[in-house]
Amino acid sequence: ESLSQYIINNTQTVLYGKSGIGKSSILNAGIFPVARANGLLPVGIRLDHQCETSYMEQIRTAVADSGAVVREVVPVIDKDHETIWEYLHRNLFYDQDGKEVQLLLVFDQFEEIFTLQQNEKVKIQFFAELADLLNDVTPQYIIGNVVHEEPLVAETKNTVMSNMDDIDLNLDDIADTGMPEYLRLPQYHIVFTLREDFLSYLERYTAYIPVMKINRFALQPINEEQAAEIIM
Repeated sequence: ESLSQYIINNTQTVLYGKSGIGKSSILNAGIFPVARANGLLPVGIRLDHQCETSYMEQIRTAVADSGAVVREVVPVIDKDHETIWEYLHRNLFYDQDGKEVQLLLVFDQFEEIFTLQQNEKVKIQFFAELADLLNDVTPQYIIGNVVHEEPLVAETKNTVMSNMDDIDLNLDDIADTGMPEYLRLPQYHIVFTLREDFLSYLERYTAYIPVMKINRFALQPINEEQAAEIIM
């Protein structure tokens, strides 16, 4: 109950504990049913760090395998270089009954990115993408994709400003830079499960992601009284 409420009330959660304590089990058997009852669609993701398939493609595949129906709101700029920020801000997600849902992306055994991923650039790039998403920062490549429209807007603005006495000024039109209508509040929650002895590794890559330092839940061993209560 404590963990489910923590995950539902926070956009991002790092769930950590000793190896074999049951992090995956409590998520699959305990949290996923509660998440579904609260309008979240669980998506279990265990990244493969030794194949040529990109992390983003693996995430897209996991979402499709979960049964989610994806409706595109904004076209992808470049599918081969899409980031997780772009993916979650340009799509809406529905269950099989057509009801809009929030994704619950669960990156299980996330410590494997430190033990199995040998390409340092890939690790740095993935954490940079997480930083954009969790810090709510629009990636520069998306801003740059529409920057070519700005000179035209600036020229129009100068023309309007020079004729203010004759024209009904519409500031909304002037401010329009042609930026696509990405979702302002994408509906998602993210959980990373991690062996607690790898927390120090996580610290190295999350210096600029404050939420991954704060929103953490420690899964403790159950005591004898708790075990008896569960069994009864």
